[in-house]
Amino acid sequence: MKKQLLISALSFAAILLVNTSVKAQTANVTINLSDVISVNPNSSAGNADGSGDVLFEYPDDAAYKADQTHSKSDHIIVTSTKAFDVKVQAGGTNFIGEGTAAGETIPVNVLTLKVNEITSNVGGTATPVVLNGNLQTLITEAPIGSEKSVSIDYFIPKEKSSSTDILGKPAGDYKQSVTYTITAH
Repeated sequence: MKKQLLISALSFAAILLVNTSVKAQTANVTINLSDVISVNPNSSAGNADGSGDVLFEYPDDAAYKADQTHSKSDHIIVTSTKAFDVKVQAGGTNFIGEGTAAGETIPVNVLTLKVNEITSNVGGTATPVVLNGNLQTLITEAPIGSEKSVSIDYFIPKEKSSSTDILGKPAGDYKQSVTYTITAH
């Protein structure tokens, strides 16, 4: 009787184990990536508020005899899923006089652009560019990354400001656009 009771209990336990088996379901997870290259709208270059604009002033003789540098932090902020280059070009070959200087010009090659490597986190190889109307490479092979900051130093050397390129021109504002192009590899 004990033997039959034991066999019955074991049989009942086996039936419970078979009927209470674990059920599982599987879900597939997909990560869909796209190539992205973008310039953050918070970059100072191109801000509608003018914070990215650069103003060189020559109010007295000392200014014409001195180097002038204007630094723009976070001038371009790039997110890219691929290595990229930063290129730059002027909108024309000359700064164009306005107002009392209308019709006068200053060649854009008075201006040199340099990556400020202290305040930039972009990486890659930076090369100073003497501005002209052609597309020129400012940074080569910047690595992938999110919010890579490019800070730019705009520089006019005293050799240019004390030459006839600038010295002797009529007083007034001379303007030209500078366009940055980001190209992924």
